[in-house]
Amino acid sequence: MALINSPQTYHLNQKTIFFPTPLLSKTMDIILNLSPQDKFGLSGKENANCFGGILNYKKEIIKVALSVLLFIIIIGCSSDSPTEPEPAYPGSWYSLGIQWAHDGDPYETENFIVYSDAASREARETLADIAEEMLSGLKLQMDIQDNSILVFPAGQRKIHIYGYKNHFPTEWGGRAYFGGLMIYSLDHPERTAAGHTDLDVYEAVVKHELTHVVQYQLLGTLDYNLVDSWFSEGIAEKISESNPDRAVTTLERLESLVATYGELNPISIKRYNYPDIEYVAVNYYYPMFQLAANYLLDPPRNIASWVDVKEMFLEIRNGGNFTSIFKEKFGIELTEFESRFFDLMREYLH
Repeated sequence: MALINSPQTYHLNQKTIFFPTPLLSKTMDIILNLSPQDKFGLSGKENANCFGGILNYKKEIIKVALSVLLFIIIIGCSSDSPTEPEPAYPGSWYSLGIQWAHDGDPYETENFIVYSDAASREARETLADIAEEMLSGLKLQMDIQDNSILVFPAGQRKIHIYGYKNHFPTEWGGRAYFGGLMIYSLDHPERTAAGHTDLDVYEAVVKHELTHVVQYQLLGTLDYNLVDSWFSEGIAEKISESNPDRAVTTLERLESLVATYGELNPISIKRYNYPDIEYVAVNYYYPMFQLAANYLLDPPRNIASWVDVKEMFLEIRNGGNFTSIFKEKFGIELTEFESRFFDLMREYLH
């Protein structure tokens, strides 16, 4: 999940169509209130011309029908008449409980289908191009040569992306799920409020969320309980480098965060259970998650590789336990890594 700092709201009004019942009622009155003589030409005399009366009745019916037909044609062609609201379609992201419909005009590439509520065609195409490039890089980095190991939800064959334009969530700018991701469109009217005006930053957010999508595909599920949150987010932050200004790459930076927040242990975050401190996730924990991933995968340790990370997710999919596989891949007990975290990081950054 990519977090943002500036809450905004957006409201959408819907149009309503009105049906012209007064006129239809009037025409029905004309028919229903015709006298028997008008309807059937009967004057009460035995020698009445019934055929002529019926003919008069048919003429009245034809006149009314033509009048109604003419009115419908005029209304249908009028540019000032109310129109039906644009059709809205559900999507796979509804599984998150976020019921934001799309407009039925998706853009499809080799590996993605980009949906949106109102983004321009150019914005959809650019988002798809970015996603294709990021996915290619991810597969290369993790040595994913066989696409069959990437599981999709039932009935789905490509990754879904919802690029929203007429929404602005207050707690996140991008969000991943099993089979897809959500992110603000490049032509979002409030895009600057998220601080993501540079294309490089936008690409990094896409890559972060796409990393989660690949993680879920390797796991074959959206079960957050299978992998600790700190590890999942740390891997996504390391791969995407979506917050370079907040990254902890020096001892001075580490001590600055500790001085501000205290020694809040990032390895204790198993299920996104952050303390109630404003923006603590984006300003403190996400940089710490990335630091933990750097320690585990970068020199001087070099114990595990990105291929090991891929294999770790696959082993968990096949019934393995995160805690035991962590020790196997990284050579340290998870409990020890948590208890010694700050000492290990200070040694690493020294």
